[in-house]
Amino acid sequence: MENNGKVEPARYYAVTKMLKLIGPDKYYEDEVISEKQKLQEEKPKCLTPDIIREIEEQILGITHEEFCEHDLNAD
Repeated sequence: MENNGKVEPARYYAVTKMLKLIGPDKYYEDEVISEKQKLQEEKPKCLTPDIIREIEEQILGITHEEFCEHDLNAD
């Protein structure tokens, strides 16, 4: 086109079909990226009491209620 050469109509058609597909794909990619960024921003940088409690319950098998009862029985 830049050299004033002849461009086949099929090539124009192919480009226009691709451009129609790029719009929705770009929108989807932007949404996915924004969701990933939100998740990264929400992650705490240190151990919070909720995370510690979850580690105690799921990994160590200690529930908060059992821990309090054990302390009361020790006195």
